Amino acid sequence: MGIFFGTDGIRGIVGEDLSYNIALKCGNALGQLKKNCKILIGRDSRVSGEMLSRSFCLGATLSGANVVDVGLATSPCVSYLAQVLNFDYGVVISASHNPSEYNGIKIFDHTGQKLDDKQELIIEKYMVHDICTDYSSMGEYKYRPSIKKRYVDYVCSHSKRLTGLNIGIDCSNGASKYLAKQIFTKLGATVKFTGMGGGQKINYKCGATYPQKISHFVKKNGLDFGFAFDGDADRIIMVNSCGKIYNGDNILHCLSYSKYLTRNIIVVTSMSNLGLEIELNKRGIKLERADVGDKYVIQKMQQLNANLGGEQAGHIIINNLLPTGDGVMVAVVLSSIVCKANIKDLMEFSAFPQVTINVSTQDKIRAMGGEELSRAINYATEELAGMGRVLVRPSGTENKIRVMVEAENLSRAEMLAKFIATKIDSKGV
Repeated sequence: MGIFFGTDGIRGIVGEDLSYNIALKCGNALGQLKKNCKILIGRDSRVSGEMLSRSFCLGATLSGANVVDVGLATSPCVSYLAQVLNFDYGVVISASHNPSEYNGIKIFDHTGQKLDDKQELIIEKYMVHDICTDYSSMGEYKYRPSIKKRYVDYVCSHSKRLTGLNIGIDCSNGASKYLAKQIFTKLGATVKFTGMGGGQKINYKCGATYPQKISHFVKKNGLDFGFAFDGDADRIIMVNSCGKIYNGDNILHCLSYSKYLTRNIIVVTSMSNLGLEIELNKRGIKLERADVGDKYVIQKMQQLNANLGGEQAGHIIINNLLPTGDGVMVAVVLSSIVCKANIKDLMEFSAFPQVTINVSTQDKIRAMGGEELSRAINYATEELAGMGRVLVRPSGTENKIRVMVEAENLSRAEMLAKFIATKIDSKGV
């Protein structure tokens, strides 16, 4: 991670960690990377999004870049359009699953994939040293929301008609609320929507980070199943008709039976459940782990020539469909699969209980180096004796350390996770 960029682009609280000036500098720096640079930009529904988008576009056009703005759009929509319409970069103003006071800047390259760490460092160099270009002849700015239809048509092309299905969808008051409605309506499904409000409540007690809402919604309305996206719809969580929640591990388990697994390799992160690994191994499918962050999953998939991967949190990548995770596309694919099969048989496996505790700290990097924490991790690992896992890592987007313990029984996982959490210095000194 660099000065501005974390595990998923630039992200922070607007007015504190992220300013309109930072957005302007980032746009200007990106526009300088290529001559006659072409940039596609979209944003989620956050109140701060429009001004951050304008600032970014101003910086980019001052550098001579040409910018096309599609307005409210999901991250995967921008990724797809940047790729198929031959833009040099796709940019999304979004903080994904974070609360409304946050915002961020995600950047995709011409292939629709997130920039790697080296490319981000080049942009940071321009930003830190204030290497801004002010062309006498500015680039052109165009507002073209109509081109999102290209994405809608593409997603719909990968599903049969969904007539007869009664589906619930929680759009998390975010970027997917119009696109998801267009897509599922076009496919003929009967859909009840929630999370269709304004950006001031994006991700607030709704969406993929709060699946209890879609669970209750599906049960209350007697629906066949339901989906929840996060603010920019690159994550998905599913529930069945009884409201049982299925995370990214369950979804990958389902997809492992489908035509979308073309090689017997699935890439996940260190957060994915050991039970999934055991279940897949029984069927001759190898599970490979990458660092936490969907871009690291994608990089590992490329290295291994794997076409299916994802995160427990709900990023699911089917790279022969799209170059990045897409909650809406995966919802369409899952709807086509589960409408003719038993959801339980496809989704469920014998999972190990997992307990995750988030501990706030002023300096997460220093706190990670604490001696007491190191001893606690070693103790917990020895206690599990190979029948479970311990993962302690700094958050890529917040001043928190995430403690995850996986064990054969819940009480043991809870005990060890709480023990480790007490050894984290909240001041990070």
